[in-house]
Amino acid sequence: MAITTPPVSRPPFNQTDAGRLDPDFVPTPTSIAHEMCSLVGLRKGPVAVDKRLKVLEPSAGTGDIARILREYPVDLDVVELDPGRRAELEDQGFHVVGDDFTQFSNPPNDGYDAIVMNPPFSKKQAVQHIKHAFSLLKPGGKLASILPEYWFRGSKKPQREFHAWLQQASQGLWSAIPLIKEVFINDRSQVNIATRILVMQKPTVLKQSENTLEKSLELTA
Repeated sequence: MAITTPPVSRPPFNQTDAGRLDPDFVPTPTSIAHEMCSLVGLRKGPVAVDKRLKVLEPSAGTGDIARILREYPVDLDVVELDPGRRAELEDQGFHVVGDDFTQFSNPPNDGYDAIVMNPPFSKKQAVQHIKHAFSLLKPGGKLASILPEYWFRGSKKPQREFHAWLQQASQGLWSAIPLIKEVFINDRSQVNIATRILVMQKPTVLKQSENTLEKSLELTA
């Protein structure tokens, strides 16, 4: 005789409460999510199953970026630390592959084709997440991440070290696009901070070059 398991009942997930309790929960506006998808080269339209790009959203929250990624022909993995939001993602049918992204180390084959993310900003977590995400890209893969403006304008040691890593890791294949300061002020968030979309591409061939600085802000098509 077949044994059936009753569905698990969960209380409604309140996104407003989530943002109030977790200052790192900053939902990504739909327009910004679409822009990031475009910046990593995602295009809509029919694609053979074996040609679908492998994409990761490592700070998925309640799925604001992930739902936009679903509109593209990709194989999508998501990671989320918060148990309540992780359950919400599972209920939406997303392929949740981990909880603590800093400990995630199981990319497909030679890496992800693209990673789209809005990482936590506090305690320098954003840069830590970006560096780890970049390590999970396949050669030629692209990353788009929201990052606070101060990482691009500051002159203290953490900013200098990040600038050096950014240039060396991408060999100059990066760009940083300013966003309006009020982009995250809406009915779900009141975060008022200057940010940029950082776009990086992992080199297909690692090499040393004195000319990499000249390539800054360039991305291959």
